[in-house]
Amino acid sequence: MLSCLPLDDDDLRRMLREGQKKAYQSDPGNNHEISPSKFVTVYKTDDGKEYFREERVVNVNPLSPEQTEIATFTSRRCETCNEPIKKEWRLAGLVGPCFVCRRETCPQLGCRANTDTNEFLRAEVRRQPVCANCWNSKTILEQLMIHCPSCGQRVRDYVDIKQCAAGWCRGEKICPSCGIQTGSDSLVCNSCHLKYSLLQEELHK
Repeated sequence: MLSCLPLDDDDLRRMLREGQKKAYQSDPGNNHEISPSKFVTVYKTDDGKEYFREERVVNVNPLSPEQTEIATFTSRRCETCNEPIKKEWRLAGLVGPCFVCRRETCPQLGCRANTDTNEFLRAEVRRQPVCANCWNSKTILEQLMIHCPSCGQRVRDYVDIKQCAAGWCRGEKICPSCGIQTGSDSLVCNSCHLKYSLLQEELHK
C-alpha cells in the first residue's frame, strides 16, 4: 500500500512554477523569438535643431521580468574620455566643462577628479569638475591649491592663513607651518616671536 507524504507550501510552489514553464515551452505558439524593441531619444534646442540623439535596443525575456538595454548609438561623446554620454548623466546635470581647460567631462571612472572631499583646494575649485589631465599636471595642480604667501606650504583652507598677531612685521600673512601658535587662536611670525613673548611675560608679572 502506497503512503502519501504531505508536501509543504514551498514544494507546491516549485512544482507549479516548473509546470507552467514546461507548458509554456511545449506550446508551439510560444516558441518564437521576440524581436528587440528599439527606442530613439532626441533632444532639440528651442529653435528645433537636434543637438543630442541616442538609440537603444531593449531585449525582454518572456520568462522573467528582467530586460537588457543596450545603447547602440550616441551622437554626443565626452571630450575628455571619448566615452558615450548617457542620457541619465545629462538629465541629472553630471556632464560639465573642466574648470581649467573647459573640455567636457563626464562621471565615467578616470575621466575627472573628485573635488568634493579633497582638501587644500581653493574654494572656487571645490565641487567643480576637473578633468584627469589637468589634475595630473603638476603645474596646473599647484594653481588650484591654497598656498601660504610666506612659506609656500599648502594649507587646508583660507582660514588657516592668518595675519601676524604682533604687528611689528607690518602684518605678515603666515600659516601654522611658518608661524608660532599663541595662547589664543592666532599666530605670530618668527621675527616677532621673541619680542612678543617678552612683552607677554612683562604683562603677566
